[in-house]
Amino acid sequence: MRRGPLKGWPGSASVAAALAAVLSACQSDVGGADTTESCEVDAACACAGDACTATPCETVCKTQGLCEVAGDACVAAVDSHCEAAATCTQDGRCIARGGACIAATDAACERSVGCEKFGLCRLDAQRCVATLDADCERSFWCKSEGHCTARDGNCVVADDDDCLRADVCKEYGECTAGAGGFCIKT
Repeated sequence: MRRGPLKGWPGSASVAAALAAVLSACQSDVGGADTTESCEVDAACACAGDACTATPCETVCKTQGLCEVAGDACVAAVDSHCEAAATCTQDGRCIARGGACIAATDAACERSVGCEKFGLCRLDAQRCVATLDADCERSFWCKSEGHCTARDGNCVVADDDDCLRADVCKEYGECTAGAGGFCIKT
C-alpha cells in the first residue's frame, strides 16, 4: 500500500509526531512487498531487514540545510549541511546559525545564483539583498526584464530607461515602466 507524503512534513511543529508515525508505518511494512515504495521512495525512512530508521529531514536537508532533528523541528546544526544544500548556491545561505542557514558574507552572496539572476549580491541582516544599482544592472533580470534599479532590497523597474535596455523592450515592445513594477507596452 503506497502512502502519500505527510502533511506539514518536515519542519512543521509536528515533526516529532510525524517521525513516530513514519517509523511506525515503516516498521509495519517490514517484510511486506511495498516496504521500499512506501518508505524509502517517500524519503521518510529507510528499512533494512527488520530495522527501520526515520529520516524526516531528508528533503529540507538537501534544499535548506536543515538536516538534524532537534525537538520538533529540522535544524541546521553544522556549516557543512548548509554548504551542501541548494540554499547555499541559490541564496548564499551557507553558514549554520541558530538552527538555520544564513548568509554571512558579501562574498557568499556574490557567488550565489540570486546575485547572478536577481542582483541580490550584498549582505543585510543575514540574507542577500540588492543594495547597489550596479549589481542589479549586471543581473539577468535587468537584461531580460528591466529590473535594473536597487530599491528596498530588490531590483525593480524604476523608470522607462530600465525597460529600454531590456530584452523585453527589444523583443516584445514592452518599453514603458508600468505601475505594477514591470515593463509594459503603451
